[in-house]
Order: sequence, then structure tokens, then C-alpha cells
Amino acid sequence: MEILARVGAELLEVPRFADPTWITMLMVLGIAAWLVGLGGTKNPKGMLRTIRHAEAEKARREAWKRAAEQLGMNYADGAVRGRIGECEVAVSVRTKEIGASAYEFTCVELEDRSGRIPVNLHLGKESSGRPMRDVYTRDDSFDASVYVQGDQATVLALLDRSTRALVRREVERGVDVRGESITWETRGVEASLPVAVIRGMVELAEALRVSGGEVAARLAKNVLEETDVEVQLRQLAALQAQFGDSPEALETSRRLLQSRDSSLRLEAA
Repeated sequence: MEILARVGAELLEVPRFADPTWITMLMVLGIAAWLVGLGGTKNPKGMLRTIRHAEAEKARREAWKRAAEQLGMNYADGAVRGRIGECEVAVSVRTKEIGASAYEFTCVELEDRSGRIPVNLHLGKESSGRPMRDVYTRDDSFDASVYVQGDQATVLALLDRSTRALVRREVERGVDVRGESITWETRGVEASLPVAVIRGMVELAEALRVSGGEVAARLAKNVLEETDVEVQLRQLAALQAQFGDSPEALETSRRLLQSRDSSLRLEAA
């Protein structure tokens, strides 16, 4: 009886100095309820699974709380919320219905509060069911795996070589970008807080910030630093089309007249 009382204290998180008699009564009532829900005493394996699930859930809550503290976030009511830089982040477990069944998902939602991520930007996994995309970068491996919508010049200004690699990594992980909202979800309940996902999403948000006055300068920088000629041509065409009379476009074209690549020299002329 004493052992049962101690087990009850652990599972129910009742202080150890609580009255063992009351704890035992709670345990007996709880086990009886479990047995009724599981079809009576003929299903001891089901009861054991329930106990193990309760223990795993308790361990998950404790792990999420520790990780939240390391990130400077708060854990409450089974969810983690907080602010990292200019990003508001929430991590929770949600139940979704798929067909006739219900499944649990671990979800991370990030809202960027900088006001600098283009509102019409959409980045996600490329698939046959998507509407026609707005932007191709001419980086074949990127275009094959990442779906892109948004203002062409602005998107190309954002997608320099390092940012394309970052976007591809996060999209392949399951991250989806819709303006200032960046989301990720996976089926099941993660035993540990998905810290790597959270940090990757924050890094992505920071990389996707741009002000309107920066687009021409960033496009020009991308053109001159890009190593893939096809991507350079795509970015140069966007720079000339939207900012053809700007100092950035004129200087970039002048410098490309000295390029070793004839297609770049022709486009810059």
C-alpha cells in the first residue's frame, strides 16, 4: 500500500509528504476509471500503455520547459511562447482530423515583427499541386525543390547564394513562409522541444528582411558576387528591368562589360 501511494505521488505530482491514504484512494479511483475506459480488467496491457503515456507526457513537459528556459522563452499549459529578437515564437501540440481519424501534431509558429519581410512572399516545398510560381532563379536545384511567389525583383534581391541554401534547407525540413508568418509542423508529439527548427526559422526570418530602398543595391551586389552565370543573367535582367536608370544598375552593367563570359557582356551592353 505504501509503495502504491508513492507511485501515486509521482504520477499525480502530489508532494511526497501528502497523506498516503488519500493518495492511495486517488490511485484506486484512477485505475478503476482506466479499467472501465479500457474495457475492464481483461486489458492490463492497455492500462500499462496508458501509464507509460502519462509518464512520457510528464517527461516531455519537463524537457520542453528546460529547453524553453535555454531559449529565453516561457513554458505554460503545455506550450512554449516567447520572443527571440524581432520574432514571436509559439510551440504547441495540436490535434487535427485527417479523414475519419484524429492525429496530434507538433507545431512551431513564428511571426516576424520587423515589418521588413515582403507581405506577398511565399516560400514552400515545390509540388505539382501548386499554382503557377512567380519567380524562377535559374538555380536549377533550388527551383526544383522550392516554390516561390512574390515580387520578382524583391525576391531575387533576397535570394543570394547563401540565402538560397538557407531557404532550401529550411523548406526541405518542412518550413513554410507566407509573408511575416513562418510555420513548421510534424506529425506526432516531439519528446524534445525542436530547438534546431526554432533557431533555423529565426535565422530564415532575419535573412528575408529587406526594405524597398535596398532592393536595387542588393540585386546589384548579388549579380556581381554570384558564381552561376545563369543566375547572374536572371538577376541582371531584373535589375535592368526595374531599376535600369539607377546608379546601381549602370555601375553593375559597366563592370560586367569586363566579364569573361560573353553572355554577361552582351546583357550588360
